[in-house]
Amino acid sequence: MDDGVRTSDPARRIMIVDDDRGIRRVYAFFLASEGYTVIEAEDGMDALNQLAESQCDVVVTDMCMPRMGGLELIKALREQGYNGWIIVITAHGTPDTREQAMDCGADRYITKPFPFEELEECVRVAF
Repeated sequence: MDDGVRTSDPARRIMIVDDDRGIRRVYAFFLASEGYTVIEAEDGMDALNQLAESQCDVVVTDMCMPRMGGLELIKALREQGYNGWIIVITAHGTPDTREQAMDCGADRYITKPFPFEELEECVRVAF
């Protein structure tokens, strides 16, 4: 019987990296409700520290964050051999920033505002 409750699949782990706790919580709630296990990081440095301890399949990152922004995080992850998907979300999207993100190794680029279904579709493609 389908009671509408989705349980998270620990094999489908997503990290949300954003310095805005409210944004992280919204994305985490949305993706967890779709059955993903979600971990959160407040910036690129926090993400790298957490990923050193525990891997994930998809990283969803903001571009502009203190200490280490999204582009620096993408470069560091790719240099370390991370082969999971990286999705960049930004409110400051331009063709130049999109090209920079993709050149650094991002797999998808989303400009705010966006419907949550767009993020979920990008994550679904990653799996």
